[in-house]
Amino acid sequence: LAGWYASEGHVEKGKKTRLGISQSIYANPENVREIMGLLADLKADNSLTTSPNTNYDGTIREMAYFTVRGHVADALVSLCPGKEKDISDKVMNLPRDELTAFFGAFIKGDGHTRPDDGRMCIIQKSRRTADRLQIIALMLGYRANLSVRKNDETHVIYLTRGSFLNMRGTNGKWTGHTTRAYRGVVWCPS
Repeated sequence: LAGWYASEGHVEKGKKTRLGISQSIYANPENVREIMGLLADLKADNSLTTSPNTNYDGTIREMAYFTVRGHVADALVSLCPGKEKDISDKVMNLPRDELTAFFGAFIKGDGHTRPDDGRMCIIQKSRRTADRLQIIALMLGYRANLSVRKNDETHVIYLTRGSFLNMRGTNGKWTGHTTRAYRGVVWCPS
């Protein structure tokens, strides 16, 4: 449930222990059922309301809005605190199966999986969240490439499975070393 909160949720204004998670009933009925099941499994104090939402193309679609209260809401906020729902160290240190569930829900909420080959991407405004998601991806065995869209400064993480790439990107052929200015995270593959 934490992945759903981190990607599709928010703390309700003025309510410290009440949060909301929304999802399109029309576009993602399986996600709505998954969230309902997780809330039931956790015996969470929650309610579900639906309301129409006007899409970018003018069509009206039904949205599910889950309100979560009490100890489950408190736990979710402690895992992803603040207005930006920062991914905490608690999440980063979850057991592998729980981290996999978090990451899978996050992708369903704020990402996209291609039906043809399973490649995925996640789009984020927050650089910190994008960096944390890239770390999680690497921990779970994905190849992760982070880039910044020039038009709106959002961060896109492209994810694939498979063998790792040559660090130089030269297909194993020696091309000599070069240096260049770089600002960003440098990953140590050891």
